Amino acid sequence: MKNHFLSIMGIVFALSCQSKKKMTPPEDLSPPEVDKIAYQHKIHNDIRIDNYYWLRERNNPEVIDYLERENAYYDKMTVHTDVLKEDLYEEMKRRIKENDESVPYFFNGYWYITRYEEGKEYPVYTRKKDSLTAHEELLFDCNKMAKGKDYFRLTGINISPDNTKVAYGLDLVSRRQYKIYVKDLFTGEILQTELENTTGVSVWDASGQYLYYTHKDPETLRTEFVFRHDTNAPNMMLVQSQQLILIVICSTKYSCCTHNPTHSIPITTPKCLMDLPLDLSNAILFINPTILP
Repeated sequence: MKNHFLSIMGIVFALSCQSKKKMTPPEDLSPPEVDKIAYQHKIHNDIRIDNYYWLRERNNPEVIDYLERENAYYDKMTVHTDVLKEDLYEEMKRRIKENDESVPYFFNGYWYITRYEEGKEYPVYTRKKDSLTAHEELLFDCNKMAKGKDYFRLTGINISPDNTKVAYGLDLVSRRQYKIYVKDLFTGEILQTELENTTGVSVWDASGQYLYYTHKDPETLRTEFVFRHDTNAPNMMLVQSQQLILIVICSTKYSCCTHNPTHSIPITTPKCLMDLPLDLSNAILFINPTILP
């Protein structure tokens, strides 16, 4: 019995040693080297040297080459964990209910449902008029929309008051720089609306013709300007020209804002949008859709 126990322990120890050997990273690899190019940050009468400031140049071929070498180095240094990573992924996936859908919610005459389907990564957005037993209308199948793209995120789904159009934002570069599009819900056609560098969030006016949205600074990605877009014509109007630190637009009809602004301004007349205070630096604009032109 004792010899049998020792034999089992020997096998366990051998397997353990073999496992540890397999989990050991390669020892003959060196991390990629990167050039040091001194850059002076001058602020508050102080100078700080940053040798890697040049790496912020996203489209610089040398930066891209360095990142690719870093990725290759990571792949080689962690190749011994590939099986473990795959096992962990499969285990976590088994714990997720792949065929799932949201609790339906009723909004302006329609029931809205979001569902996930087995083997697919992205949600499917649908609606049903008046009753849950009614015919299902497909709003977006994000699985088809994401096909062939390196990155995909849809946000800001916003149905027009007359239920004929939907505005939505797409980020295809993973920087939260959304383009806003408008889709005709009767024909399925994407209208000639392509509003670049936005938060993806918008507000309709009561007529369903004008769309209010916020524009982002291309460098800092902070919201800075409010625009009004005419969906019937390819033009837009700058509503607020004062550059802002944070601005969020929401409709007063719905409770959708969770930020903590220094200013909360109810917009009750079109003139209010033109007369925002010049010292406005962090604001939420609660827009009443019934009064906007």
